[in-house]
Amino acid sequence: MEASAPKKKRPLAAIPENLEELSKPELIKIIESLRQQVQKKQRTDSELDAKVLQAMRKRLRDKVVKAVKKTAHNDRRKPYSEISDGCASRDVAVALMNNLHPKSDTARMTRWVLAGNDVSRFLGIERLVHPVKFDGMVLSFGGAPVHVYAWAAFESLEVKFENASKVLTLKVRTFLAGSGRPEAQPRLLAYSRGEEGGLIGRDLEGAQIQEMMAARP
Repeated sequence: MEASAPKKKRPLAAIPENLEELSKPELIKIIESLRQQVQKKQRTDSELDAKVLQAMRKRLRDKVVKAVKKTAHNDRRKPYSEISDGCASRDVAVALMNNLHPKSDTARMTRWVLAGNDVSRFLGIERLVHPVKFDGMVLSFGGAPVHVYAWAAFESLEVKFENASKVLTLKVRTFLAGSGRPEAQPRLLAYSRGEEGGLIGRDLEGAQIQEMMAARP
């Protein structure tokens, strides 16, 4: 069985050799056909780029959340979690950052810094990550094992693209937003979703103390 001949790429448009002999309406028709085909190709490329960026952002988001959950948190420090992923070019990194102005930009490396809620908006996730590993001090009565359900909030995110290695590195700093008492969960969830009544950290602790004092006979 003979191998089939490779298919030739279809040209954008059939352009006749006798352009000089064509009338103005015929020339306009050819130009319009070319314009439409170029626009169609540009739309296809744009849709493809959007899908690539969407998939890349999801991959980075999943890696960041997994890393933060594995990082130990307590009320005495703000730990860092770092992940990396391949990135085809600086242009791809810039597009991923939605053309945000970089903190620094050299031939070797381009660097962006985000803070607070901008981190979760960039990653496309809620403002808190949970449950995270907890290594703070706990009281155990009778030697029973203690499990603390802990929540972490984003403080900052550093994104670096290294031109030589074509690697994108995300270094996120988080802090303990709340833990322990089950009654804290509604306020933590509300904060995570940007809803009214949400509290974390010292504000959450203060509200819990006030409620405990108010409930005393």
